[in-house]
Amino acid sequence: MNRYLTEFCGVFFWVLCLGCVSIAAGAGTMPAIAIGAVVAVMVALGWGISGAHYNAAVSLSLWRAGLLQSKELVPYVIFQFLGAGAGAAVVKVIKSGFKAGSMEPKVLPALLVEFLFTLLLCYAMIHLHKQRDKWSALAGGAMIGGLVMAGVFAAGAVSGASLNPATALGSCVMGLLSFKSLWVFLFAHAVAGLFAPMAYRGLNPKL
Repeated sequence: MNRYLTEFCGVFFWVLCLGCVSIAAGAGTMPAIAIGAVVAVMVALGWGISGAHYNAAVSLSLWRAGLLQSKELVPYVIFQFLGAGAGAAVVKVIKSGFKAGSMEPKVLPALLVEFLFTLLLCYAMIHLHKQRDKWSALAGGAMIGGLVMAGVFAAGAVSGASLNPATALGSCVMGLLSFKSLWVFLFAHAVAGLFAPMAYRGLNPKL
């Protein structure tokens, strides 16, 4: 159960930070840095407990790569989505009275950018899990947090840069994304999660 609660907490704080820095943000706020930083911290804290997936696409990739047992996949995903829902609910309390600017991205650019950066994120997590003996929790956290930060900087204006099915749903609940666009994110993330293990095996045949 500790693994599932860790996944819940990781996504909870990811969505909480996302909502707080995106809805009625204060002057000088840089959402990409804040989101990347909180992901880095949560990965470092949860690495030794659950593997710090915090992302259904990552869990799907690790399952396909043989790094997550089949019986663990559904509970991981359930608790990730529960964490996103709880984070979104808390944001709506903290930011009550402020209106979120809802984004409805163009389908093709959003599909492409969400697929590419989620693919990179899944690939990186497979790499970390394949070589756990070579990476400390802090180094892994810095790597994943930096990647998420780069993704938000690069893709934020195009799609909002969810890179994660649970945070995409949380963004819809908070009013940052339109529910009509949710399928774009879920599809791109699922395809990226399934493709990443094949890409990893292709580039690292001996690992």
